[in-house]
Amino acid sequence: MLNSVKKRETFYIAGYDPRGARHYYNLYKKEAALQSKVNGMTMDISSRKRTDKHMQSWHIKSETGEVKTETNYHFLEWDDIIRKRWHITSFSIFADLYFYMKTYIFTGLIVKFGKLSPNQMAPAFFPVLFLLLTLLFTYFTWSFVSSILSEYINPYMSMIVAGIPAYLFLRLMIWIGNQIAVFWLLRIYVFCAQYVFEDMHTLDKRIDIFAKYIYNSIKDSDQNGIDEILISSHSVGTILVIPVMSKVLVMLGDNKDIINKVSILTLGECLALVSFLDEAKEFKSHMRNVSSNELLWLDYTAPIDGACFPLLDYYKHSGVEGKTPIYLSPRFHTLYDKKHYLKLKKDRYITHFLYLMATDIQGDYDYFKMTAGHKRLSIHHPQRNT
Repeated sequence: MLNSVKKRETFYIAGYDPRGARHYYNLYKKEAALQSKVNGMTMDISSRKRTDKHMQSWHIKSETGEVKTETNYHFLEWDDIIRKRWHITSFSIFADLYFYMKTYIFTGLIVKFGKLSPNQMAPAFFPVLFLLLTLLFTYFTWSFVSSILSEYINPYMSMIVAGIPAYLFLRLMIWIGNQIAVFWLLRIYVFCAQYVFEDMHTLDKRIDIFAKYIYNSIKDSDQNGIDEILISSHSVGTILVIPVMSKVLVMLGDNKDIINKVSILTLGECLALVSFLDEAKEFKSHMRNVSSNELLWLDYTAPIDGACFPLLDYYKHSGVEGKTPIYLSPRFHTLYDKKHYLKLKKDRYITHFLYLMATDIQGDYDYFKMTAGHKRLSIHHPQRNT
């Protein structure tokens, strides 16, 4: 299989984000323009259009020197499902906290995470500490105001009236939590647990649809002159890509020649949040099925990304045997100038999205060359990171 690509189909599965294709199209177009100044690859990106009920696409013409490549970039939509589960009320947030603590803390699973990936410990406890402190200071607010008012009005009435500033304080803290991405982290943990323990019929149907999109693209690749079908996913999207690709491989059967055109790129994965759960038997079966095929699979995680498990072999530690992904670091510290990098490191939210963004310096990791450049994914890192 030649590494040169004239035509590519890229399928992208986003993370647990209520923002949809419009946001990610604008992000891709903006960052691609910035990256072109670094890597010298010119990119002509078309407007975004709906190509199926749950898929929006844009066409990319890239040029490196005299080499030209065309890529259809498909955004697979599940943000509508996310928005229906995006809890914003005080009660739902604390209900999520209880579910998170019951699944990951009370069971001791958080200790396993900490031993294997110490990078996860502080982010994992951040939502818990923030919300427990919020409850504590909300109570102090109510108690303090109530004690003052009791000197002037009926004690029982003072307790009722004091509930108003206490509630306003609670809402203020929830607003602050949203601004500093506390509940974004909490929602990721909770969704991953619910994916195992709850019936998600709508999501399962959507996964089947995604698999059919990709299968059709692979099946018709020879006829359409496609050199590579790249499956890219980020954050919680890396969890979805496992059952999606498992179903694709079942549909393809033993057609190894076509399977060899497929490459998988996972970014900022949080797979351990599902695969480490004993109850995730079906998910582990999908993992096993994906690993049993000869697919090129690059898995990038960064130590500065507090929402992932950097360079963790989640296959080995989940007890799943098979051909594992090639675990790599994008080495972000080599891709940005020093002052910019130090600034980026302070923003936990931004560091989780750097995989999809432009860099200051040309290096081995370049999302735009991988998804729209003239070389297959295999050329970027053909060897396992040691």
